[in-house]
Amino acid sequence: MIRFWGKRHPLRPLEHRLLTLMAEALPPGSRERLLSQVERVSGAARYYQGKEVHLIYRERGKMALTPELLFPTEPEVIRVGYLSFRAPGHARTIRADFKIVSGDLFLIEFSQSPRGIGGDDIEVRKVKVLTDPMAPAPARERAPLEVDALTGWLADWSASKQVADLREPLPAEQRESLIGEIEAALPPDYLEICGQTDGLRVDGCRVHGLGDIRHVVSTEANYYVLAETERGVVVVTEGASEPRLRYLGYEEEEEELGTSLRAAVDWVLEQSGRAGG
Repeated sequence: MIRFWGKRHPLRPLEHRLLTLMAEALPPGSRERLLSQVERVSGAARYYQGKEVHLIYRERGKMALTPELLFPTEPEVIRVGYLSFRAPGHARTIRADFKIVSGDLFLIEFSQSPRGIGGDDIEVRKVKVLTDPMAPAPARERAPLEVDALTGWLADWSASKQVADLREPLPAEQRESLIGEIEAALPPDYLEICGQTDGLRVDGCRVHGLGDIRHVVSTEANYYVLAETERGVVVVTEGASEPRLRYLGYEEEEEELGTSLRAAVDWVLEQSGRAGG
């Protein structure tokens, strides 16, 4: 869903201001390094009406690598934080998320198209740091779980499936923090899964733990990926007040799937079985 090539333009005033504000919110060591990266940005490639911005570092037509300014590259993608602001002509608050990829500040994702908004037009409502990119990466691997550790409907469901890759659930406080950073309603049965295991694989479908949910941008809407197969993803829509699930296939097929993740996964697996059969 993310493309890496497109027409390149110099940074716009809004982009430069938001990048600077995000950098200034970081602890001193990370702040200076991120500001130095911002000054090295030579342009940007924009997609989905400017909702997804890829930063470009070039000198004399070639990719410019400055190893001494790179952040640690583990994990490969670091979600630094986000900034929310109001702008004239926009009824809702706009949110901009910032991500480091392979050590360089690379990606800005907007909840709405920022076209036509100037750097001086905005009223900043919130700046939130999620990760200090200079801090050691926290251990992500959770202890594995056996299937017989599951209880309730999840145990019944797993009895008729091939369930694997179960991991000890995240602490309740960490789960609540991650849920609070997701701007979408999540299905109740998905939250039940997260209370018992930090993700799992059901037959050919991977259900992500809260820390592994991906945010993706498109022209029509932005989404959070809760589950995926080789053929497509199950998502909730950013900004939605109800946890309505959709299937987005990699061959552009779409399907509304209701509000139950269990039912959505069953549907996806049924479709995969038909396609494979």
